[in-house]
Amino acid sequence: MSEGSQAEDDARTAWTYAINCVIVEEDQRSAINGRSPDEVMSDYVADVFRELGGDSDRLYAAARLACIKAAEVVAYPGRWRTSLRAVELCQRAALLAQQPASPAG
Repeated sequence: MSEGSQAEDDARTAWTYAINCVIVEEDQRSAINGRSPDEVMSDYVADVFRELGGDSDRLYAAARLACIKAAEVVAYPGRWRTSLRAVELCQRAALLAQQPASPAG
């Protein structure tokens, strides 16, 4: 497996979560459930974090590739939004990975 293929797989994983995130954000029922768009986003960030092993290098590699792929779909607003959301999910998950662990207590 080449280096690029891991990042490609990870970017595809993030893109899948991004699709779900965008759908939930647009779903009027999410407002009924009392979840804000930021709460929805935070849930998906946590999912991507877990799915990609909480490794900031891996998450940033996926974000970079997702960003490159987003540039390829700029002419398609629906795909562009989802692609950018994948970048954001990876970037926020990478920042989460860099936070010091909170002490148990």
